Amino acid sequence: MVVAFPVAVALLMTAPLARAQVAGPIGQGTNVLEGTVRDDATGEWLPGATVQIEGTYTGTVTNSEGVFALAARSLPTVLEVRFIGYETERVRVSENETGLLDIRLRQASIELPELVVSSEDPAVGIMRRVIRRKAEQKEMLESYAVDAYNRFRVENDTGIVSIWESFTEAWWHRDRGIREVSVWQEQTRNADLDDALPAAIFVVNLSDDDIDVAGHRLMGVTHPRALSMYDFRLDTMRAMDSRIVYDILVAPKSNRGSGFVGRIAVLDEEWVMIHARLSPGASFLFPPPIEEIDVTYEQQFSRFSGEYWLPASLASDINVRIGLGRMLTLPEIRIRQLSRLTDFRINVPVPDSLYGQEDLVVVDTTRMEKMRPAALIAVPLTPEEESAYATLDSTVTMEDAFQPGGILGRLSRAGGDSDDTGGPSIGGRGMFSAISVRPGFWYNRVQGLHSEAQVDVDLPRDVQMAATIGYDGASREWTKRAMLAVGHRVRWQAEVFDDVDVRVRSLMKSQLLNSLTVVAGDPDYFDYVSRRGVATGVRLEIPGSWWVESGLDHTEYGSVPVRVQDTFLGTDVDQVPNVAIDEGTLTRVRIGLGREWAFVPFGIGGSRRAEADVEVGLGGSMPDSDSYVRATAEVYWRVPTFNRRRLLPQALDLRIMGGIMSRRTPSVRYGLVDGSSRFMEFGALRTREDRPYEGTRYGLVAWEHTLRTIPFEMLGWGWAVERQWNVIVHGAHGAAWAPRTDAAAPGAQAGGHHEVGVSLSGLFTLFRIDGAWRLDERDFRAGISFARIF
Repeated sequence: MVVAFPVAVALLMTAPLARAQVAGPIGQGTNVLEGTVRDDATGEWLPGATVQIEGTYTGTVTNSEGVFALAARSLPTVLEVRFIGYETERVRVSENETGLLDIRLRQASIELPELVVSSEDPAVGIMRRVIRRKAEQKEMLESYAVDAYNRFRVENDTGIVSIWESFTEAWWHRDRGIREVSVWQEQTRNADLDDALPAAIFVVNLSDDDIDVAGHRLMGVTHPRALSMYDFRLDTMRAMDSRIVYDILVAPKSNRGSGFVGRIAVLDEEWVMIHARLSPGASFLFPPPIEEIDVTYEQQFSRFSGEYWLPASLASDINVRIGLGRMLTLPEIRIRQLSRLTDFRINVPVPDSLYGQEDLVVVDTTRMEKMRPAALIAVPLTPEEESAYATLDSTVTMEDAFQPGGILGRLSRAGGDSDDTGGPSIGGRGMFSAISVRPGFWYNRVQGLHSEAQVDVDLPRDVQMAATIGYDGASREWTKRAMLAVGHRVRWQAEVFDDVDVRVRSLMKSQLLNSLTVVAGDPDYFDYVSRRGVATGVRLEIPGSWWVESGLDHTEYGSVPVRVQDTFLGTDVDQVPNVAIDEGTLTRVRIGLGREWAFVPFGIGGSRRAEADVEVGLGGSMPDSDSYVRATAEVYWRVPTFNRRRLLPQALDLRIMGGIMSRRTPSVRYGLVDGSSRFMEFGALRTREDRPYEGTRYGLVAWEHTLRTIPFEMLGWGWAVERQWNVIVHGAHGAAWAPRTDAAAPGAQAGGHHEVGVSLSGLFTLFRIDGAWRLDERDFRAGISFARIF
């Protein structure tokens, strides 16, 4: 489902995430204090005012309309109400107090000191003290326990789609991390969330050194190196009681810096940050199909246990826009989060039982509440949220709320009720789990137009069967293949075949991709042979993304002539001869070992994969069939280079591959270094036109350094940055050596060269223009390929 991706992105975005719940009843025996906080002179609501029970760490924060709700264990009690720029108000609540409390705060007045004019902004000296003070507190803070509450609300352009709430007891230890015990959670009826949900884990602490937001690692404004990263400017000074509060504007010194922009408030004498309203800076960029993510965090800090200032609340506004021009559009995804942390217990022992298991969130059935807990600290629901809880049910799905538009959206909706087996299918009947039929087509100078149909059958107990029958238009001959596979982690496979195949298989190019260039009038990239035989093998997948595989193959090979001298459209083309081979049978055995951390095809993203393979000829009627050994290896690797705090840092991508084999190796088992057609690919020689180098020894080192949008950011070309245009510099160095030259095989060529180039990636989102210069002779080629998106 297309919409699953944007919703997943939105959830990942919320390093502030939260759960939701219906406004259920409060536990019995609890005194619920409700009221509003306003400006005494103007009567305006004061959103974000702190309301705390005197002598405790129990409190809450007013919502956008200045409303609060607080559970008190006993009455009478005294509430302390604070807001920056106002005098703290102490409000006594008696046992007979009923109704809504109307609390008014008076603006504070204080004689502000005169600022001394100097070359350094006063904010720099203030932040130097804040950073030092935080380091001192960090040394003293070893552990804490806290009650954590989260509300997470998802909206589209018409209103609320879903609400989730959760309430946990969280434990944090400097060396052992965080664990949570789920106390209560609820959600609207259309949110199918059965797992225990965290609360504290999803609360961003804007005072941290490093803050992870949607894959970006942003430097915090109180990081030890913040003074070199940020511009701090004193904006205004206000009063809170008899203290001065400094309002400081924050922004990275460079637009390329991974940091925040916004405003923070620092309390004089304490030298702590008590309020922050921050958004990621200009480097907060994402690849397609994400067009933009706007994030704003607002957080308040309170004193706990005398010396410690810790987060008390978080409000997050996140707007996600996803699309691919006219190809794909989605309604804007809006996420609203409210979080409250209260009743911190500092430097207390953490329960070993929680840290003896891997789960970050556990459910203690003896503590789970069915009703809203009495101690739950929450901003009251708005009327819109109460209405959403009453009206949203299972018929209002996330898929309906974020229905995709554009060409891909319409295709998704049109195919929503069909099977996803890739073709006309019958599934779930009788003994078969699924049956599918898949067509296939390609065009080359030997087979002409080849068309085939493959029938795949999935059986119970991880058994798969496939049968393929094809027809070569040029020779008017049929081709056949059949396969049987059993198992999953340990997979055995057997295959029989009678068809035409490429003589030396490329790790880069497929017959379908080659067909596109042949149809366009370019020379055929491959040579072809007829083959008839059987093959069997076993593959073992090992935890940690490793695999080991072995195989035995017995094949009879034959030469095939060129039968097509024109393009599919009938125009003449100068085709190279098809290389003749020493015909006969070949029996071989091979064993391979590999590991794949990540692999993204077509060079659109970074890959980390390594594999090695050894093959031995066992005999047959083909010359040299029992006297060769062949060893090959290939590595794809990505190395982040600069701006590593970004989701997509600048990176160096490598493909290193090679092989060595006996001098007398059958030509059907040669190795090759790929060249390029008009469609260029990473890992091939872009200036080697149309045909590969091949031989019994070969090697290639291909590299690309993706500069991302940095060059355009440096030039100030915002229009190019918005389009996610990337600059890539690249090069390749490859060669193949053959032990002998076969006069009957003029199309098989050894050789090699070096090249460098530059590319502009991100054109029309999905494509790039490549240019490459050959270094050993004057040659330049240009082409297109898929964009390096990730």
